Amino acid sequence: MRALALACLASAVPAAAGTICVDPAGPPCHTTIQAGVNAAQPGSTVSIAQGIYFENVTVPPGRDGLRLVGASRMTTVIDADAPNTGSGLRIESSGVGVTSIGFRNGQQYGVVVAGGAHGVRLEDLRFIGVRGPAAVRAEQGASGLRVASNVIRAAGRAAGILLEGNDGAFVGANQVEQVESGIRARGSRLVVEANRVSAIADTGIWIEGADALVAGNEVERVFKFGIAVTGSNPVVRDNRLANAGGIAVACTRCSGGEVRSNRNSPATGFTFSLGSGHGVDVTADAPGLVVQENEVSAAAAAAFRIGGTGVRAVGNLAQDTGAGPGLGYGFLVHGSGPHALEKNRAINTSGAGFVIAGDEATLDSNLSQDAGGSGFLLLDPNPNNVNERNVLRNNEARGSNLAGFAVSPASKETTLVGNRGEGNRYDFCDDGKGTVATGNQFGSTSTTCDVLE
Repeated sequence: MRALALACLASAVPAAAGTICVDPAGPPCHTTIQAGVNAAQPGSTVSIAQGIYFENVTVPPGRDGLRLVGASRMTTVIDADAPNTGSGLRIESSGVGVTSIGFRNGQQYGVVVAGGAHGVRLEDLRFIGVRGPAAVRAEQGASGLRVASNVIRAAGRAAGILLEGNDGAFVGANQVEQVESGIRARGSRLVVEANRVSAIADTGIWIEGADALVAGNEVERVFKFGIAVTGSNPVVRDNRLANAGGIAVACTRCSGGEVRSNRNSPATGFTFSLGSGHGVDVTADAPGLVVQENEVSAAAAAAFRIGGTGVRAVGNLAQDTGAGPGLGYGFLVHGSGPHALEKNRAINTSGAGFVIAGDEATLDSNLSQDAGGSGFLLLDPNPNNVNERNVLRNNEARGSNLAGFAVSPASKETTLVGNRGEGNRYDFCDDGKGTVATGNQFGSTSTTCDVLE
């Protein structure tokens, strides 16, 4: 501590851009962080010794490029609680960097970035026990924010990290646990990457905005949604979820985007379940979204639920689904189509392997194995709907408890070409209108689908 004070002897107070020291031990250093900030010029570094600082600190406009650097996030601590009532730190200048500081307690936020501040960097910080709405908050309009390598525990009622409209923000490598929601962010071109989010009461990661990248995150022990993303052309890839809610993606103004190589499975020995019921739940308002090479196990309802229009699902795996008979579908496809499902696998589902409840879907080279219901079921559960013009080509159903391929009375103009059934109760049943079936390998057929689910 004294060494830091001696190192600061050369620092003038106030000073031009340079290093200003803060130390509870006093001169030659300032004894409060706010005093150090007040003495700083744009581009200065405020070097803060270890200690507990009972303050509400504000970096006012006119301090662009200022750096606040603590001794470490465990030993340099801002406590915003009584007798103070504000946030630990409020930043109103651009280009400010804050690192190696801890924040605890307080009735407001740990750190707030004002709407007029841009390019702020919050790195290597620790938040605990912040009782306000969030540990980190960025007001609408702040852009280019970087929130990286921070630890947030039991801090923030609404969220650990809350971005309220911040284009180009990067949120990466943070550890967030024991909060209501882990990361909630709105803005375009958001990057949310390599975070670890756990023990969450609501949603693990919730993102809204165009061209979002949500990648490489670990989400576990989440009661509702694990990851929820809404906006045009999102990329959601390489995330790992365990005992968390599903991945929900809504592609709006859709012309692209992907949900790729994610894994959603339970963790051993924990009692949380997939809160939403579906493991991966995607919808698009126009063609372009690709769902590829994802794995889902132990979803309470459908492992994959695909809706809207123009989704292409390729090489996904659904297995061991269902919380009861008939509830756990491998793939549930609905909407106006034209959806395309290729080379997907549904294995050991408690309900049907594939349920087609919409129009103009094409299923090619998919596998249903050991379904508790039918392997491939064309049925819209809404009694007022008719699903039309669906095509099943080169698919295989093995070991289905009911039919391998079942066309219900609610289906019209279904085409089945080159499909194969083996070891099912019966391989094919048809109650539909205008069904065309050619070149299939069905050992047993029925004109009546007596049991469908």
